[in-house]
Amino acid sequence: MKKRELMKKMCAGMAVVLSLSTVLVGCGNKSIGSGGLARKWVREVNIQDIIDSTSESNQEAIYQGNFTKVVDLDELNVEFTLNFTLKTYKISASERKFEKNYQEVLDRYEEKIKKRMIRNLKEADEKDGEYKNLKERAVDSGYSSTEEMINDFYEVDRKLKLEQFETLITEWEKEGNYKYKDGKLYFSKSKDKDVDMNNDYYADYTVDDTKLVLKTDTATETYTAK
Repeated sequence: MKKRELMKKMCAGMAVVLSLSTVLVGCGNKSIGSGGLARKWVREVNIQDIIDSTSESNQEAIYQGNFTKVVDLDELNVEFTLNFTLKTYKISASERKFEKNYQEVLDRYEEKIKKRMIRNLKEADEKDGEYKNLKERAVDSGYSSTEEMINDFYEVDRKLKLEQFETLITEWEKEGNYKYKDGKLYFSKSKDKDVDMNNDYYADYTVDDTKLVLKTDTATETYTAK
């Protein structure tokens, strides 16, 4: 009899544990107290959109040189992560993924970029008459061959353009505090500042288990759950 009662109590206890486990698992999948936001969200942004959003002087600097005259910028994308905790947000770019994408794109266009460099140098020599040919220019510049000179110019251009792109990308990175109300999202400009719901409106939002959509009058940002 005692054994049967003990078994009943054990079974009842297990049922409570299983029930509690189910509740806890359910809570783990939902962002309690954060409007369903508190998790990591990711989206890809084309580099052209980032260029278009910056100042005219920055755009002029980006478009200088051989790279942007040859490369299809639609092939360059940046992955941004929007990470919400219960109180704070952070938008950051994956530098490693962008650099990998950048190098892969350049590998495809390397020959075309170098051909354009050679053409531009020849046109410059014909115009100013300083050098008779590229070999003379290379030797005068301290290179052992024209190929070495072009390879060096290409490497300098590659590094410079990457630095320019990454500088623009950091303009899109931000972090601070956030609040939400009635489908509207508010971001402060830093963690040191409280959210001012009169001035810190960021976007209207909708969210479910897999997608976060932020909408303003001029743009829509669509993130997927990470």
